[in-house]
Amino acid sequence: MMNFVALTFVLLSILIGLTFLRNRKRLAAYRLATVGIRLVQYGLMILVLLTGTVSVIQAASLGDRFVFVPTKSVSRHWNPDRVEFKPEDVYYQSPSGNKIHAWRIQPNLEPGQKPSCYIIYFHGNSGNLTHHYYYNAWLVKNLNAEVFAVDYSGYGKSTGSPTEKNCYADALAGMKVFVKMAGIEPGQVIPIGRSLGGAMAMQLAMDMQKAGTPCRAVVLESTFSSITDMANNAFLGGSALVSTKMDTNSKLKKYTGNVLITHGKRDSVVPFVQAMKNFKTASGVESRQGKLAIVIHRQDHMDIPDGYADALRDFFDGKLEGKVNLPRE
Repeated sequence: MMNFVALTFVLLSILIGLTFLRNRKRLAAYRLATVGIRLVQYGLMILVLLTGTVSVIQAASLGDRFVFVPTKSVSRHWNPDRVEFKPEDVYYQSPSGNKIHAWRIQPNLEPGQKPSCYIIYFHGNSGNLTHHYYYNAWLVKNLNAEVFAVDYSGYGKSTGSPTEKNCYADALAGMKVFVKMAGIEPGQVIPIGRSLGGAMAMQLAMDMQKAGTPCRAVVLESTFSSITDMANNAFLGGSALVSTKMDTNSKLKKYTGNVLITHGKRDSVVPFVQAMKNFKTASGVESRQGKLAIVIHRQDHMDIPDGYADALRDFFDGKLEGKVNLPRE
């Protein structure tokens, strides 16, 4: 009888969770996706513990499917005929074996003028380039930046399936393509990643450091400390349901370049405490040669706080360090 009740609860949890995930486009996407993921994870964990019908390995494989939520369809807000900065389609082959789609978005420049900075951007775990264009355009407009935005394997027009290994390979290959197209040195590149994309930005920064061509800076926006921490935050023992690690925090222990962390205290997806964990870890790097700063604001996961463009400019110019609150007082 107990197994029947447990199995019924599990199935209902998974059904409700999948319903939330299926409707993430129409509703509050990130909050509902988080609720959906947690319900599915609870269901899988109870299934493992009480019914014995799913192995831990199988459960971990299922759990990883909710780390990556790729979307092939175009955002309903995307209209290429009504954008200020028209993206250039770029396709390149990744060591992952997949054909990756990216956008190169350039600012409107006067003859002889160059962008103020060169950003390679990595979005979060859901959607595709069309869902994240407007933030990329914000970077172009407010920073006079050239942006190279990447869709990971399995996202949008990119082929294959997303895995931690594939995404890291896609990021490194994308940086090499970007440098060649823009006619710049690797040291001019600034990897920026939001949420899940922060893991790709951090890994790319580490890869560039190891290769002896460190990037100009790395920016981690609303980024978790690790997938393990995110899973355990959902519920005790949740890390057993994911094999993906994306341990940004451990990489910060070895990174000596410029690091900017930004996070909102009202973040409903990635707990603010994980940003502070990352900042504390990065603060302990005695061999750091670059600047370290954390910008703290009062907004949610995907929001852009007032004064953020100025904070980015100041950090890139070496004028920002330590803890900074937005809006500035």
